[in-house]
Amino acid sequence: MIDELQRMQVFYVNIGGGEPTVRSDFWELLEYATSNSVGVKFSTNGVKLTPENAAMLAANDYVDVQISLDGADAEVNDYIRSAGSYDMAIRAMENLQNAGMKNFKLSVVCTRWNIPSWTSSKRLRIDMEPSCA
Repeated sequence: MIDELQRMQVFYVNIGGGEPTVRSDFWELLEYATSNSVGVKFSTNGVKLTPENAAMLAANDYVDVQISLDGADAEVNDYIRSAGSYDMAIRAMENLQNAGMKNFKLSVVCTRWNIPSWTSSKRLRIDMEPSCA
């Protein structure tokens, strides 16, 4: 399919979830696509964004990563997503930042449960490099 996308001159594919990085061949498909001029955008909860995977992503200019975060603090985010998901997302962002990736994004689904928590989001921006918030 990637070869067909390249022939059709598709610039980017956007991969959503579930969680795309748990697919056993995700990283190989990402590498194959980007090495064949098909960029990859994907959203992740960060579960597989180890320092090694973050370094591979940071070295690839044809990748766009969105980290899912549905609360500005662990209490709200974990209520919506699951226990430990806030820390996992923050760790993934730190891994990306430490690897030198400056343009990753946050993906937030706004709900009545999390909108009030975003008044404290200034704290999150301060904790991350300005280009990462």
